[in-house]
Amino acid sequence: MDKDLENRLRRIEDEMALQRLINVYHKTADAFDWKGWSECFAEDAVFVNQFGVHRGRQEIYDRCRKRFGTVFRVFQHVIVNACFDIAGDTASGTGNLLFVGLREGNRKNHYFLAGGRYEWAFVRTPEAWIIKTGTLTFLWDNSTSN
Repeated sequence: MDKDLENRLRRIEDEMALQRLINVYHKTADAFDWKGWSECFAEDAVFVNQFGVHRGRQEIYDRCRKRFGTVFRVFQHVIVNACFDIAGDTASGTGNLLFVGLREGNRKNHYFLAGGRYEWAFVRTPEAWIIKTGTLTFLWDNSTSN
């Protein structure tokens, strides 16, 4: 096979694998599957969000499960405009997040809505791509405390 064709094919496969990783990341969060969600991160990953800096897969799992496991009865993450830049066995990426969470009971009009941006750094392992660092910055929300 032509080397240029091999490189292009590898790039397409890497981009598809990174998109799948981000889809699994959000799918497992929406299912409250904090173990599956945390496995999207490297063992020594760093995740930064509005609640602080979380270091290592176990801390990411513990702190996020505790914080989000009881706040909403259901939520949905919609990730759009994901872009990836691949450089060998590392990659970076960005994406926009639209988040909706239903808080209590069956009151469908009682929800939290927010939008934010992700920045990621990824690393390729022998098994798959995983998140090395992730930063989520919320830009707006519908809370009345603003």
